[in-house]
Amino acid sequence: MSKWGKAVLTALMLLGTATPALAAEDTQWLATAQDRGLMIGDTNGKLRETDFLTRREAAVIVANLLQAVPLTMKTKPSFSDVKIGDWGYGALEALADADILHGDEQGRFHPNLPITRQELAVLLVKASGMGTGGQTPDFADEKLIAVWAQPFAHRAAGLGLIEPAGEHFKPLNPVRRQEAAKMMVKTMDMYAAGQSQEAGVWQTITTQTRAIRDQNLQAYLATLDPANQEFVAERKNWFLDLTEHADKIQDFGLKPIRVTVLDDQKVLVTFEQSYTMNGEPYRITYQERFVKTESGLLDSDLNFETLATEHYTIKYLRPDREVAEKIAVDAELAYDRLMEKLEDKRLGKKTTIKLYDDLELLRQSVKLSFGWQFSGWYEYSESIKANSLWGTAANYAIVIGHETAHELTIAAANNNLPYWYAEGLAVHYSGQMTAPWDGTIVSLPELEAKNLEAMTAGEEVQQYYTVSGMVVQFLSDTYGAAKVNALTAELGSFPLGAGTIGVLDAANKQKFHTAAPSVLGVSMEELNTAWLGWLTSRK
Repeated sequence: MSKWGKAVLTALMLLGTATPALAAEDTQWLATAQDRGLMIGDTNGKLRETDFLTRREAAVIVANLLQAVPLTMKTKPSFSDVKIGDWGYGALEALADADILHGDEQGRFHPNLPITRQELAVLLVKASGMGTGGQTPDFADEKLIAVWAQPFAHRAAGLGLIEPAGEHFKPLNPVRRQEAAKMMVKTMDMYAAGQSQEAGVWQTITTQTRAIRDQNLQAYLATLDPANQEFVAERKNWFLDLTEHADKIQDFGLKPIRVTVLDDQKVLVTFEQSYTMNGEPYRITYQERFVKTESGLLDSDLNFETLATEHYTIKYLRPDREVAEKIAVDAELAYDRLMEKLEDKRLGKKTTIKLYDDLELLRQSVKLSFGWQFSGWYEYSESIKANSLWGTAANYAIVIGHETAHELTIAAANNNLPYWYAEGLAVHYSGQMTAPWDGTIVSLPELEAKNLEAMTAGEEVQQYYTVSGMVVQFLSDTYGAAKVNALTAELGSFPLGAGTIGVLDAANKQKFHTAAPSVLGVSMEELNTAWLGWLTSRK
């Protein structure tokens, strides 16, 4: 017999077979539970109050009081004995995602077994969000309580969620529905009391995950701190990338694993984010800060610290203070070099640089669909993002210069730069050269046809940057540096491009085909011929 079967058999022997009469107090708690939609009865409307509450029924009630929904889009159930479509499946998945429910060693949940008092104690304390702090004296039957349930049994008793029977907790006794009604209502009251920081965060997370599941962009954006507009722009692009690549990004899950109240204004949530892409699994853990606003606790980015310079606001994660200080110096050097070639179009606005100590976190913070890890990133209306893994001895000026060049030129072009030209300008103005040219002759149409974000080979990526920079150098050598600036400005005469540079690439190529002949006085065919001649001369 399994341990579950033995536990239930023992519980039934301890309890006996007599069915207790329904007391007036029980009737009141049942009515309250029914009024709140926690217990709605069977198909005939009967509450079956003297029946034992099953593990599945308990989970459904708790999911109802938490208004919990599954946080992951799974193709495989969390428990081997609960199938997709079974009654209560969504509730079980929601509580499993929230780390409230667990199966046995074989991954089974045993949904139809009566739930015991110790099992229900774990469920209710986790649902209340009150943790297992606080102490109560040992029960007379302490040794009967499973080790994993002991802190929850004491906490449930201390909070008044489960009343001991004198000095006994009776951990193995199954719970009747009339008893459960009182426990569930008390748990719901405790959960809702004061709209605690933890509960407020949970509601925001639930809304976020539901919006992702439903591909509802506006609902998702409503969970973000509107005071942090760069972050809102970043998450909007992140969300659109996720939904637009649903064919290859599968089983996406966003699971909160720890909530820490920092103060009365901020809460820190540790998330586990996971998905598969092209058959490969990806998983990261990170901490997100939620801040108190008029609309509740809203997501406000990673738990960054801030360091200000003359032209930049540098955001870094706490262990990286020394690296942030080094990057602050390098960023100002990069800025001064850029200003020798470009005019600052930001009208006094400082640029935000976010530093990441994990390249995979950096990649997944930008685009889940992106095929490779990178050291820096910039997108229109967003912050600059850079890695901080090289330590204090490294020179970050080229990376920051590259991304700042992106910010300035993309703004000057009204977000109408084709992908290759945006990278070419950044390489040209920052002085970055990822690798020497390998001698391969690449025409302009061939360069335009390449998709940087889909590349996987490092050499191919490096040559894309190198050749793109060489094209801009060719334009400057052949037509003059002023013409390169004029070409960028001509692209800026088109209406603002709404979207990421990857999404806009096709449209921006057509704008380039209109702007280049106008500014340079040659057709695209003539331009390509001149470029190939210039390139061949350098072999």
